[in-house]
Formats: sequence, C-alpha cells, structure tokens
Amino acid sequence: LTTKENTKSLKGVRAKANVSLRQGVKPIDNAKGEVLFTDYGLSGISIMDISRSVKNGQYNCFIDTLPRCETDEAERFLLSLDKKTPIENALSGMIPKALGRYILKRAGINSLTPLSELGKKEITEIIKTAKNLDFTVTGTMGFKNAQISVGGADVTEFNRKTMESKLVKGLFCAGEVLDTDSICGGFNLQWAWASGLVAGRYAATEK
Repeated sequence: LTTKENTKSLKGVRAKANVSLRQGVKPIDNAKGEVLFTDYGLSGISIMDISRSVKNGQYNCFIDTLPRCETDEAERFLLSLDKKTPIENALSGMIPKALGRYILKRAGINSLTPLSELGKKEITEIIKTAKNLDFTVTGTMGFKNAQISVGGADVTEFNRKTMESKLVKGLFCAGEVLDTDSICGGFNLQWAWASGLVAGRYAATEK
C-alpha cells in the first residue's frame, strides 16, 4: 500500500503487528502478521492480505505495533525502567529502534528525552500512538507488482473433480484463470498446482 505519510526513514524495518483497514469509522478488513515498511509505504504479508479490499475511496490503515501487550501493560513496563533511560532506548525493548523513533516523532516526543522527564500523560500518548499507528492509504502498487489477481471464470461453472467446464465440453481451467484467490501463505500456489494437475490429467484423457 502506498501512503500519504513519509515512511522512507523506516525502509526495511519489519515488525509483527495487527493491522486493520478502515473507511472512515467503518472497519473494512484486518490481518495479523509481519509488516514491512518501505520507502513508498507499507508491505509484508498482513498488508498484502488487506490490500485486496482497497477499492475506490479513502482508506486508513491502523497498525498495532505492540500486538502482544495491552495498553496498561506497556505503560507499566516503560514506567518500571531506569528513569535515566532515553525513551527511544526504552521502546527498543519492545519494537525496532527506527520504528520507535518514528512513533515518538508522530507522538510529538523527542526521542532522546529521559523517562524522568515524561509524565503519565506522555507515556500514555506514546503507547496510544504505537498501538494505533495511522496511515492514510493513497493506493496500491498496481497489477504489475501484484502477488495474485482476483476475478476470472466462475468456479461454480466447473466440475471440481475434473476442472472441466459444465458449459463448454473440453474446456479445462486451473489456477487464477478461475475466480478464486486466498490469503498469503502458499494457498494460491497450492491451488494452482493442485487444480493444474487435475485439469491436465483429465484434459489428457478427454475424447
């Protein structure tokens, strides 16, 4: 996903996260997994999974960079550290340092500020930002960079046991020619191999 926000300082940073796609206040899609920050915006498995839901209109992607911590738990962790610790170092115990600096900038906090100079209000704002890192989606990277495609022949019009069309005798289809797609994780490749094997096997015996 391409974003309005500048993410060049995060290029190459990876983080486990929960992500959600919204249009206004309406939830559109969500996923869990790795987020890869790039010079153009967001990528990674979880982002690719939700990108299919981006159509026309304005979307926002919210990233919880602390998926294993509740807000109060994360706050207690920071407040328990040595007060001389710079906040960027304190955050590095939970998330990549570059991401921590980015979050602090978004929260309006100097990354070198020691914990002793931060009150409960500032700590809460930092964690709130980390758990709701908001990006304005400006689009996708387009078909040329797509991992899979949607659309195709209606799967209900094909015999699942032979992959032959129910409408056109002798027509066999497989893979993404058919209107079926799945999330990342090898499912689309497995579908291509399995359906291709079946289609090829029965097409070869067709008389």
